[in-house]
Amino acid sequence: MPSPPPSPCPRCYRGAPHERPLPVLGAPAFPSASRRCGEPSCSALSNISLLLLTSAPARVPLLLGYTHWFAALLFLLTAAGHAPCAQCAAALRRTPRAACHCVREWTRLASLEQPAAGNVSYSALRHLRYAAALRRAAALPRTGAAGVLLAHFDFFLNVRRFHAAAYAEPWMARNGAVVLSDYDLPVPRCFRVGTAPFRDNRSWFWFDHAKPRGAAAVRALGGAECCWEWADILYLPRAMLDDFARLVQAFGSVHHEVAVPTSMRMLALRRNVTLRTLACVGGAIGRMPNFNPKPASTEVSCGHRMNLSNEMHARCISRMLHDRW
Repeated sequence: MPSPPPSPCPRCYRGAPHERPLPVLGAPAFPSASRRCGEPSCSALSNISLLLLTSAPARVPLLLGYTHWFAALLFLLTAAGHAPCAQCAAALRRTPRAACHCVREWTRLASLEQPAAGNVSYSALRHLRYAAALRRAAALPRTGAAGVLLAHFDFFLNVRRFHAAAYAEPWMARNGAVVLSDYDLPVPRCFRVGTAPFRDNRSWFWFDHAKPRGAAAVRALGGAECCWEWADILYLPRAMLDDFARLVQAFGSVHHEVAVPTSMRMLALRRNVTLRTLACVGGAIGRMPNFNPKPASTEVSCGHRMNLSNEMHARCISRMLHDRW
């Protein structure tokens, strides 16, 4: 059955924004919470591709509802081997504008890391593979998407919001880092390389020798600052994808939560645009056991981390994607 033509959405209305502007670095939060939409026909994300990272292809069917709200949906499979890729492809067999992008050498990538890392997530190596997936996600719609939103599959992405988002500028999340006890700290946290604040900062984001390696990469790129921040969700306009890929390429052996925010900051400076911040509830480490937003009062744009093995969380995602609010 063909989709209904786009029409003005009477269920889109103004509400109170919950993001607070950032006082430094010229990086205000965009007022993404200022509007809501009840149906896919008025989705603000209809010209944006969504790239979801997952190592669990069994979760793919639950998340296919995102295709109603986004221009295209690409699953980046990080599970090694052929079987997960085949399982993902089987789940998408009859789903238009959706595809799987497999990184079958994921186990080999882990072996390329420094022994002290102990976890493949602690290197930007995987983000070098993300670059190809970002380009593919942008190219999936026939007309080409305006940009790509990348997120881990266990995010809650409130598709009824984002009407006031800055789609011509890059975004990062400002929450999710448990070390950010002060909400007004700048995002990302950036330090001029070689200065005392850079040398003295003890944040865990400098894991795996990220300070000297990050500083060396910044100098090689002609930059001045090294940054850290949560990197589990980000948005890039289509026109900036290649520049982002070239920047992150220089940080191959650096913790990804240094490599990605530093690349995003450099990208914004070189393009003379504002690096926007997106407010998410939850955190990158803990679960959200009591997260159960109700349709009439959902004021969050995103949340992390959802436990999709939990019936309540799975039902919450399904209701958000399929119900009319």
